[in-house]
Amino acid sequence: MMIRSTMSAFLLLLTLGACADAQTAGEGTEKAEGETEGPQIAWVSMTEALEQTEATGKKILIDFYTDWCGWCKKMDKTTYADSGVIAYLNENFLPVKLNPEKPGAIVYDGEEYTPRQFASAFQVRGYPATGFMNERNEVITLMPGAVINPSDFLKVLRYIAEDHYLTQGFDEYSG
Repeated sequence: MMIRSTMSAFLLLLTLGACADAQTAGEGTEKAEGETEGPQIAWVSMTEALEQTEATGKKILIDFYTDWCGWCKKMDKTTYADSGVIAYLNENFLPVKLNPEKPGAIVYDGEEYTPRQFASAFQVRGYPATGFMNERNEVITLMPGAVINPSDFLKVLRYIAEDHYLTQGFDEYSG
């Protein structure tokens, strides 16, 4: 619980800072169809990620988003487009983009969930939100809000991927 509250406090500060330019969050974020620019994140489905964690030894990162979310699009254009973030995610995580408003089925722990039910079980209350699961498909934490600065996001990724969350709070780690 301490991990979640410490991380939530840090992320609230990041989100508040990012809200300063909230009026322009969704502007200019649409990508031309088929447009690619260098390395890309190797997104997999939630089902694939759940099936691959044990074999790969990687944790799961879940980008909970919606099509109408301006901050989700801003994260796609900035944070998830950063070469350092791309490389670290591809090396250390099974990254998943999950839109709870789309149809589909996710089998987790022998039960079938819709994407909306899965997000609700993860306690997603707004978008974007970033969820983390360990190599045994257990929930680590949910990070609500947008983290636009790639270096701040990389700190969070390292904190989770390198298991620092098991022994210290995020403030202590990042201080």
